[in-house]
Amino acid sequence: DLLNWAYQKIKFGSPPPNAPKDALGILKTAAEGKGMNCSFYAELLRAALSAMGYVARDIGLKGAKSDGNGSEHSVVEVWCPTVRKWILLDPTLNVYFLKGDEPLNAYEVRQNWFYEDGNGLTIVMDMTKKLTVKDMPIDRGTHPGFGKLTMNDNSLGKLLFIAYIPKTAKGVS
Repeated sequence: DLLNWAYQKIKFGSPPPNAPKDALGILKTAAEGKGMNCSFYAELLRAALSAMGYVARDIGLKGAKSDGNGSEHSVVEVWCPTVRKWILLDPTLNVYFLKGDEPLNAYEVRQNWFYEDGNGLTIVMDMTKKLTVKDMPIDRGTHPGFGKLTMNDNSLGKLLFIAYIPKTAKGVS
């Protein structure tokens, strides 16, 4: 699927100066072995979903505290006509979220985290592993030029502020 594809296409790390922000440029930079951060993962996934006919949007997240990876994060939401709502996808960590069997959007994950302490929240990682908040911190590897990438309590705390990032007709934010 496209979430897993975007996760595997990019090596995580600090992006090179003036790294391209378009999907083809991101793929070229990734093929050169250069690392990139969450905004590049999100743009690649959003563009791929759009190219396949899905309606997708970029989401910016900001928390009060850093999770060791910073206090901001870029993710994507895709419209799912089957369940008639947006679904949150995180291509940097290769995760999406469920409550029961229902996929969740950013606002629903936020509400669950802040008002229900993550109870009933399932973190689906790598398309097959089902984890809960009790499994955190979740290690996503150590990356040259960046360090250790983890998902922890403060990672979900980044859902404190959710910003939907509009695109112009040319696809530039």
